[in-house]
Amino acid sequence: MANYSSMIMQTSKIKGRRPKSDIGLRLQEKGISQLDIANMLKVKPASVHNVVSGKKRTPRIRQAISFALGLPESEIWPETLSKRRRS
Repeated sequence: MANYSSMIMQTSKIKGRRPKSDIGLRLQEKGISQLDIANMLKVKPASVHNVVSGKKRTPRIRQAISFALGLPESEIWPETLSKRRRS
């Protein structure tokens, strides 16, 4: 029987988005909370959570998360780059 983590990975691949916890874990590793991002941007924590979980694609929040992690958006959300290329 597959473990829980691999089931999440498989489900997220089917839905076309990263596992919910992946971005959150990266932030935690850097000592940054979703609440920190929300306070910095003066948005509701739920707005940041929606971007982290893949429910929303708010560019301003994505940019802040990208900056906080020190990674390009295309590495955090690879589907963004592929959609831009198709346009």
